[in-house]
Amino acid sequence: RRACRAPRPGNRTARFREAIRMVEAGNAAEAIHNSMEIPVFHDFPRLAEARQQLLDAGCAAAAMSGSGPTLFGLCGSQREALRIAEVITGFKTSVVHTVPAGVERVQ
Repeated sequence: RRACRAPRPGNRTARFREAIRMVEAGNAAEAIHNSMEIPVFHDFPRLAEARQQLLDAGCAAAAMSGSGPTLFGLCGSQREALRIAEVITGFKTSVVHTVPAGVERVQ
């Protein structure tokens, strides 16, 4: 495997390519990053707890989408995603999968 290096700030194409390489190398958790999480989680610790629930339940990676409050978790299969959605408590969950033009709701 090739070692993954952090790309230069400001070069979004290079950062995106590096994230794809990390996911392909099995490092999804390292590839998913949202710098807005730090200030948002500071003000809304319940969101940080929800993200941790996703990880503890078995998601390969979890992060906040945009500036929040939506969180997402990446799973290896639909079956795994459905299992994880069942064990998450205190939050509304949806299970979706990717399709060529976005996502499609499963549950």
